[in-house]
Amino acid sequence: MKKLLLTFMLVCLFAFDMLAQAPQWTFSTGFSPISRSWKNRVMENPYHNTNWEWMNRGGIMVNDRVAVGIMGMIRSQDVQEMATYHYDYGATADYKFETDNLLWGTGPFISKFFRLGERIELQTTVFGLFEQGKGDFTTDYVRLVCPSCNESGIENMVTPQYGEIERLEYRERNLYAGLELGLNYFLVERVAVQGNLTLLQYENYDNKIVGGKNSVGPIPVERNVEQSGSDFIFFTDRPVFHLGFMLLLN
Repeated sequence: MKKLLLTFMLVCLFAFDMLAQAPQWTFSTGFSPISRSWKNRVMENPYHNTNWEWMNRGGIMVNDRVAVGIMGMIRSQDVQEMATYHYDYGATADYKFETDNLLWGTGPFISKFFRLGERIELQTTVFGLFEQGKGDFTTDYVRLVCPSCNESGIENMVTPQYGEIERLEYRERNLYAGLELGLNYFLVERVAVQGNLTLLQYENYDNKIVGGKNSVGPIPVERNVEQSGSDFIFFTDRPVFHLGFMLLLN
């Protein structure tokens, strides 16, 4: 027992000594309400789009002004669109399309810091990010409008019944590389409020339908959500920003 206790104490002393000599670590966390991927790439003309992203970064200071590390994120996005099909006899049918995805991502980053004052610091970050996730692509039959039909005629024509008629599994894969500009305001010596704006970003994407069920057969109005390709955007096209905190450890 004494030998075990002595060994434990020696290990603790060694660990504390290593931590004392270790370089400084950084950790930051931030949220963004802006979608990293363009909503019109998912739907042609969406009327509703909600998004949130939680980004965390952990790194090591290789010198007084440069940090390298790994970042991890989780993002949720919901996009909805209405579309109308026009029949030859004057009736119209309205459909609602929706994608609801949860995505996870990780990748490396390099940040450089520029002291502007006693509490203010400018930060530039180059990053790479791999993101993927899956969710649902659903289609709802909303209503049928037929001015020349009586009420019973409309009821007979409503096939299928109103509501959800299709639910498919929707997978999304994205690769990003970009440059961010940030500003840190230190509340105390090792804790800062942080804001970052993505100045430019390259993205490569691949979206696919991988399964699901359709309860009615072919739908007269469709949306092509299976898209792939590449794009390059600036902050003027899509201002992706994160607000949060940064901690300096050790």
